[in-house]
Amino acid sequence: MICRNQLTPMQMRRSQRNLYFFNIVNGISYMCLGETVIILLAIRLDCPDWTAAVLGAMIYFGFTLLPLGRPMTARYGAAATQALCWVARNIAAVAVASSTLWHILGLEWLKLASLIAGAYLFYGFRAAGVVMSQPLIGDICIENDRAKVLAVSGGFFYSFCLLTLILVIVVVNSSPSMWTLSSLILFGSAMGVTASRFTKKIDETEALRDSARKPLYDELVEAAHNPSLKKLLAVGFASSFAQILITSVSTVTLKRGYGLSDTSALLYSLALFAASAASSFLTGAVSRKIGPRKTMFYIYSLFIAAPALWLISDMSGAPSVPVCILIFAAIGAGNVGMNNTIAHYFLQTVPTSNRIAASTVLNVVTGAAAGIAGIAVSACLLHAASAGSAAGFPLDSYMRYFKMTLFFIIPGIVAIFRLTPLPEEKRRIKRLWPHV
Repeated sequence: MICRNQLTPMQMRRSQRNLYFFNIVNGISYMCLGETVIILLAIRLDCPDWTAAVLGAMIYFGFTLLPLGRPMTARYGAAATQALCWVARNIAAVAVASSTLWHILGLEWLKLASLIAGAYLFYGFRAAGVVMSQPLIGDICIENDRAKVLAVSGGFFYSFCLLTLILVIVVVNSSPSMWTLSSLILFGSAMGVTASRFTKKIDETEALRDSARKPLYDELVEAAHNPSLKKLLAVGFASSFAQILITSVSTVTLKRGYGLSDTSALLYSLALFAASAASSFLTGAVSRKIGPRKTMFYIYSLFIAAPALWLISDMSGAPSVPVCILIFAAIGAGNVGMNNTIAHYFLQTVPTSNRIAASTVLNVVTGAAAGIAGIAVSACLLHAASAGSAAGFPLDSYMRYFKMTLFFIIPGIVAIFRLTPLPEEKRRIKRLWPHV
């Protein structure tokens, strides 16, 4: 419900409860139809390697639909927009699950189209739905409670993600098939639609809808002339680009390089997600102490460590379990850690009046642009790696791929060094989102 005046304490408490329930149900949903399950399905359906790279990039390329969220918010409000987009994204997930049927019927082109288009819309509607999520959270709690609300909602999401992932591993281990993976996606889709019901019940003020109705042109021009934002765009692009190059292909390496089962691949995803959760809690404290620029340097080094660890892993045909755990933990910690520190630097260097426009630019460049580049480069590298390897030795081609990715990932360090260090007094995150 959209209110003219500031929300009452009762409305805030009710909205916070709905936010918590949304994160609980959404955590269950995401673990059933997230990136790993979709990629495992693509492998089960005998899709080419480049498909996994494309699917892995869709979480970033989907930001091309982010501008759709603003006019929707101007018409329906922030909460209703997120609810509508959540229904749309989970309907799109049904298209991903339908690829199994097209594979059985021998319609290969329709199988690939369903996988890729469904994944694009799945991530694209998410980007459109959360365009005003931060200001919405600012609406439903007072300033002193925002850190608590963010921590509790994030805690619920991560906790139920981990619990659901364990159950997914049990289900896949008992019945490893394409139908099991498709059924998990359909179940996750149903839970995602259910989660949207809680979002729709969140109250908000008219300020969010009024903000979305303001023209963005002047703010975009101001954002384009912000030197700090320009440098941060380069860092964000490098981070997303590195994630695209290594995350999905790492799962493919386990499956097609080492011939591991879906269950084993999901167990390594458990390490990735556990590291993501730990990184989410730790990076904030570290960034406040030593600054986001230095924190980015250490975290980005994990993206360099991951392919390097693949190169020193056991080449005898059996993976080194400790090394693979380190690889996926590095990827998970790097993904979340970079996203958090980039957000920290952004909040401290971009003026409050310009944050909505600047965040739009940041998300489009670091998401859509990096997604396009990541799809093109990873597909080309996979082709070049397979062409240079002997037939019957797929592991060799993946090792060649990771060796080549280092030449594209290492230059990102330069972009981080170009950032201006924050003075100590600006390292603490200001959690206030004004109604602009």
